[in-house]
Amino acid sequence: NYFSGKIPATGWSTSLETLNLASNKLTGEVPWSNLGNLKSLNVADNDLEGMIPDEAFTSFVELCASNNRLEGTIPEVMTGTVLPVSVMDLRGNLLSGTIPDSYVAAVNCQSGVFNRFLMSSNNLEGTIPAGFGSHCLDMSLKRLMLDDNLLTGSVPSLNALTSLEVLTLQKNPLTGPLPSMNQMYGLVMLGIGLRADVPHVPYENFPGDANPRVFILSTDSQDGAFPVDCIAKMSNLFINTIVTQNFLCMRVVLCLKYGE
Repeated sequence: NYFSGKIPATGWSTSLETLNLASNKLTGEVPWSNLGNLKSLNVADNDLEGMIPDEAFTSFVELCASNNRLEGTIPEVMTGTVLPVSVMDLRGNLLSGTIPDSYVAAVNCQSGVFNRFLMSSNNLEGTIPAGFGSHCLDMSLKRLMLDDNLLTGSVPSLNALTSLEVLTLQKNPLTGPLPSMNQMYGLVMLGIGLRADVPHVPYENFPGDANPRVFILSTDSQDGAFPVDCIAKMSNLFINTIVTQNFLCMRVVLCLKYGE
């Protein structure tokens, strides 16, 4: 069964800390100001709309609201603020504006706190904050997903993030070469865009044949040609799956059109 209709605006206990309403058929707006003292809210995979208030970006420990039609902008944060955010998953919405440097600077650097920042498939613009590559996030940040936005400029150095497992940057109008990732030993999945200044998968930038194990590739090439060097560089240690806009390649020999 699925819950449908709107999320009630009243009746929520002030002692309630976690609320999971994911994967239902809820509509309307989230009654953000009436949810008591929630620390964790999951409303992913519904049909919710409306604005996400600034407070939602700064007060929740975990906010998962992916795959809705929510709007909003990530707010600037005052110097000296320490955010409690551990998981911010707003993929597949209608967010706009930039990712403020002050917001990234305010995340809690204590080991294991700031874990996932997932903003794929929105309308975010501007540059990727260099603060994501801070040494203080080395033992915390595990997933950084910024793909399918309007982000510009070059990719900052993220080499300090030796524990980062997932990094997706593809389908953005980024420029410049991909920085070295030779210290990112934890990287399992990497999404990048192939373009004039990154014409090939830059294997020399990675820590070894075993990392990363999954590539997600996009291309601005009009012919959508499969990047043949992906196959040529693969070994038994190197991996398993490559996904592009048009193709799925598993192991070394099987190439299929993606979606078939």
